[in-house]
Amino acid sequence: MKRRTFVTGTATVATLGLAGCLGGNEEQPRTDDEHVDALQAEIADRDVEVIDIQLAEDVVEVEHGYDGEPNDAIANVAMAFVERIADEWDVERLEGYLQDEEGNDWAWHAKAEWARAYADGEIGPEEYGERLRGTLSQVLDAEE
Repeated sequence: MKRRTFVTGTATVATLGLAGCLGGNEEQPRTDDEHVDALQAEIADRDVEVIDIQLAEDVVEVEHGYDGEPNDAIANVAMAFVERIADEWDVERLEGYLQDEEGNDWAWHAKAEWARAYADGEIGPEEYGERLRGTLSQVLDAEE
């Protein structure tokens, strides 16, 4: 599968699902564990399977599946990350991993500064999606 084909449409999907979701939260700040739980729930609410989620230092790692288009799953995970950043989660980035139908492993990431800029309206869905596409790479086994 070609990289360009794989990521087409991420920006389009990135516009979905944010209406009304980015409002500030006046409650006490959440703990990292609460943010991880909320991220997992928000990803699941977007019909994306979370295989594994870990927080290491200031990086949250999400291994996820997809149903339909892999790029839609990436966009949905990235938008769930925007919601967490908008809720004042103090992490640096999200590292995403998935495997496509042919068994290829893919890695991508979203920086918290991009998610914050999106949540604040400083960048639009097209730019956020373009930044995500720019990070997507196929993970090759060291033995190959």
